[in-house]
This record gives sequence, structure tokens and C-alpha cells, in this order.
Amino acid sequence: CYNLLRLVQIIKSDKSLEKEIVSQTKVPTINHFLFGTKQVDIAKDLDISEERVSQILTDFKEEIQEQYDAGITKLQILQTQQEKKINLTKEKLNELIEEDYNKMIEGDCLKELPKLPNEIIDCVIIDPPYGISYQSNYRKEKYDKIKDDDEQAFGLLDKSLSLAKDKMKKNSHVYIFTSWKVFDKVKPIVEKYFDVRNCLIWNKNNWTAGDLKN
Repeated sequence: CYNLLRLVQIIKSDKSLEKEIVSQTKVPTINHFLFGTKQVDIAKDLDISEERVSQILTDFKEEIQEQYDAGITKLQILQTQQEKKINLTKEKLNELIEEDYNKMIEGDCLKELPKLPNEIIDCVIIDPPYGISYQSNYRKEKYDKIKDDDEQAFGLLDKSLSLAKDKMKKNSHVYIFTSWKVFDKVKPIVEKYFDVRNCLIWNKNNWTAGDLKN
């Protein structure tokens, strides 16, 4: 029993030692790589195999990519890695991440916009609720007008634009659909965050199924 217990202790000790060795080589390996050192030179400097260097760097790159794909911001990734004593810079992070510029994000803009890095958007086209207490005249059955439609609509627009502002590049553009009935209320909200350059009128030349009387 004593010998068996001793064997278990040795195994545990060896695993702890192995884990410590791995930890001691991982961070220096990554930092050498981020500094621009070739893998063969990293292996010589740290006295480890090139295969081990390659595995550490592969794991590191995959970890970064997985975090980014999961919606973690670049700033959060940088902070996490720097806490591990890894000298990752914003420039190097941009090189490591494979960005999908054709990716469609489906969700609540109030939740999804904060996940995006700053100064990444070229153009915003937004068709928010108009805030005109909409009531359809198309259906035979009559329903009440949308309660507090104007307050909710203008509050949503304000919040959306406040989140979008920092995400937009310089010289980017914003196009907002609205109704002429509430233009005087929408314009001040937009002007809190952007310069209003023009008002475009879309003459559709057809009636809608909305409130025809008003």
C-alpha cells in the first residue's frame, strides 16, 4: 500500500512538474513569436523542440480566433492576454485574426453593436419605428393604435445612434428612414451624434396599406 501511495505521489508530482514546465515555456515562446523571432531560433533559445514551438503557436492562434469568433472584442482579447504576461499588441492581433467581412450578424442592435470594434462601419442604413402611432386601415378588423409608439421609437433611435457613433469610420454615412410627420422630432436626435447634411424624399408614387386618412 505504501509503495502504491508513493507511486501515485510521484505521478502527481511529475504531472505538476510537466504542467509547470509547459507554463514556463508557453509564454516566452509566444512572446518570442510576437517579437518576430523565427520558430527555429525560438526552439534554440528556449531549448525545446521545433514541434513544441509549432504546437504552442498553433494553440495560441486558434485560441485568439475562437475568442474573436465567439464575439469577444479585440480590446477584451488584448486585456486577457496581457494579464497572462503575453505582449500582444493591437497591430499584431489584427494580423492574427482572420476577419470575415461578409459575415451577417442577426440580433438586437443594442446588444450586438457593443461587441464590434470601434471605427469599423462605413455606412449605416436604419429603418426604425416611425413613432407615428400607426394604425392600419387595410384590415377589416380595427385594432388600437400602438401605445407609446412615439416615446419608444425615439428612445430606441437615440440609443441606437449613440452606440453606432463610435463604431463608424471617419467620413462614413448614415441614412435613416422616417416619416415627414415626425421629422422635427427625429432631426434633433440625429444631430446629437451626426451632422445632418440633407433630407432625401422617396416619392414612391403608390399608396400603402397604412393609415390612408392621415
